[in-house]
Amino acid sequence: LALGLIGCGGRGRWLARHFSELDDCVVVAACDVDRSQLAKGVADINKANGNQDCRDFPDFRRLLEGDELDAVIIATPDHWHALTGITAARAGKHVYCEKPLCNSIGESKALRDAIVETGVKLQTGSHERSRDNARFCAELVRNGYIGKLQEMQINLPTNQDHHNDVREHDEMP
Repeated sequence: LALGLIGCGGRGRWLARHFSELDDCVVVAACDVDRSQLAKGVADINKANGNQDCRDFPDFRRLLEGDELDAVIIATPDHWHALTGITAARAGKHVYCEKPLCNSIGESKALRDAIVETGVKLQTGSHERSRDNARFCAELVRNGYIGKLQEMQINLPTNQDHHNDVREHDEMP
């Protein structure tokens, strides 16, 4: 699979290195609006590939043009996940996206619709749920060691303007 990386910060570079270790994947392009992060990402990818062939893009829309890529890795800041995922799907690219996949129900529905309409595959990373401490906590709950679960609260950041706007204008179940 020819992969493109969207978001060359620390997590994006980590993901690119690990995808590059797979026998059937090669990261061939990278994108970031921050030119210094983009340069770091391209350098890491070239090092992993043992060449200087990684193409760089400051605009993710340009990265998605053409038929060179099979899939993209999305490791942007959270509020860009839905937009880049929808755009990638509509460009016919399979998507691996870091968590949170979306910031609202409306974004989630729009991304779902784009994935269904285009038939591409989507996977989201949720590595925290796979760690030993998370599995241990789940086992405590499942096996009744903490008693009957009465209430669960999920807290998401809501002090940012775009989260507050979504909360005010989005349908809640």
